[in-house]
Amino acid sequence: MQAGANHGYELLWIIVIGLVFALIIQSLAANLGVSTEKHLAELCKVEYPKYVKLCLWLLAEVAVIAADIPEVIGTAFALNILFHISLWIGVLLTGFSTLLLIGLQKYGVLVVQEKSGRFRGTGVWKIPTGVVDEGEDIFKAAMREVKEETGDMGHLLASRRMARKSSLWFR
Repeated sequence: MQAGANHGYELLWIIVIGLVFALIIQSLAANLGVSTEKHLAELCKVEYPKYVKLCLWLLAEVAVIAADIPEVIGTAFALNILFHISLWIGVLLTGFSTLLLIGLQKYGVLVVQEKSGRFRGTGVWKIPTGVVDEGEDIFKAAMREVKEETGDMGHLLASRRMARKSSLWFR
């Protein structure tokens, strides 16, 4: 925070430059995937010797850690400001919730397109939202919310069986 107080909006240019580089790299990786039908990791595995692959892996791990640290600390600060939870507990809660979401990922994520509401007709896929009534079964509440948002249930159950290879269930 002190850096922001000292330098003002000058630090935002670092974010803009980082975003531009990230967009360039992602664009190049996407073009590589479209032209070769392989992703970057597959091509590196085929093309480079073992020591280069090890160095690339270490650099990728450092980059992931460097990208995740601000998110974890930012979440801990938010928890501290909102709920007066200590920073260490906030960091631990953030780590635990991340591991929990990773663990639950094998069960898939349900996404729908709204037939009514703010995203109606936009083609946007979203996670169904809603409230579970007191005493209501969570599965029935989820199905009720999906039906309210999409107006349909039959396609959801059929698509769920067809999309088992994917982590997304589509309507």
